[in-house]
Amino acid sequence: YSPFASSTELEKAAPATVFARNSLGGYICTTGFHMSVSPHTIHNPPRKEWLLAVLDKLNGKRLPVTVANEQNFVALTRQDKSGNTVLTVCNVNFEPVQSLELRCAEKPGKIQVLTPEGKWENIAFEWKNNKAILPHKMDCYTLSVFKIYNAQDRN
Repeated sequence: YSPFASSTELEKAAPATVFARNSLGGYICTTGFHMSVSPHTIHNPPRKEWLLAVLDKLNGKRLPVTVANEQNFVALTRQDKSGNTVLTVCNVNFEPVQSLELRCAEKPGKIQVLTPEGKWENIAFEWKNNKAILPHKMDCYTLSVFKIYNAQDRN
């Protein structure tokens, strides 16, 4: 029995996530949302935490770095030859931010920011709840590039 769309017995539940391992050993993840759930309900802090938990599980360990601010950011990471993370962040909000919160898998040895002159400068950060909190202002639709050094790399 399946209740019809306007039935009082119809119970809406979302999201539903199923993980499976394929024959090649990789993970497959499917997630379903009820179609009447608005995007505003999907894009909120608890759902962001849920999505990060899904991505951590698919990755097999905590993601190396993500932007933890509640506002929307676009982030791109790469590894340099030394294994340090180069992170480009774009603030895609209509509001500037006064500080940037980076959720990291481990406490960085140090963090540098690329200046407009093309030089790397050390940037102070506070380590709290597995997040590096940087006193770095980002205006609307601006980019910043950071180099996040491994814990053993403090120089």
